[in-house]
Amino acid sequence: ISPIDIKDLITYLAYHEKNEFRTDIGLAYSKKSYSINANGTANQYKIIKAYAKGLQFPNYTDINTFRFEIKSKKSRFINQLGIYTADDLLNPFVYLAMIENIMNEFEKVLILDCATDFKNLSQKEQTKIAKYNNPMEWYKINNASYRNSFCDNKTTYYKLINKVPNNLKNQLRQIIFDKLKKLKKGADSPPNEIIKR
Repeated sequence: ISPIDIKDLITYLAYHEKNEFRTDIGLAYSKKSYSINANGTANQYKIIKAYAKGLQFPNYTDINTFRFEIKSKKSRFINQLGIYTADDLLNPFVYLAMIENIMNEFEKVLILDCATDFKNLSQKEQTKIAKYNNPMEWYKINNASYRNSFCDNKTTYYKLINKVPNNLKNQLRQIIFDKLKKLKKGADSPPNEIIKR
């Protein structure tokens, strides 16, 4: 469950690595991030998808349910998680690999934090955060001639917002971690009875 209004959260998603989150056509408050092939098509190796699950299925879940997923149509990506056949999904170690993968990919997400109160920071820091919370600023940074500009600015941005420990990214990280921990318990538990094939 998102700590802020789900519509705002989806709007604040900006980049995964250096790939911009784009609106998923046909679904309200849904975004995808993927690299672009040389011919201009979406790369199917790894797609990061984030959307408002509660808005799409209000009868089944809380309206502010946030769904974050990693999608791939390439066996090369799926195999690195230890999944080669459907039987591998019965292996608890596969779930540990998937948990680690989700957390690692979430760390690479840039969220414009327009929800956290930064009043306790200096005026200069607040001004810098406000500048970074402008999507056009990141567009310019991402297209700068300096190769490491995006990573350097992202590091600076998170150093600033991490001065407020309860910032949006930290809250989401903890929520995702707690949910994965809960799901991991189910993955580790053996079935109560032997199922005949």
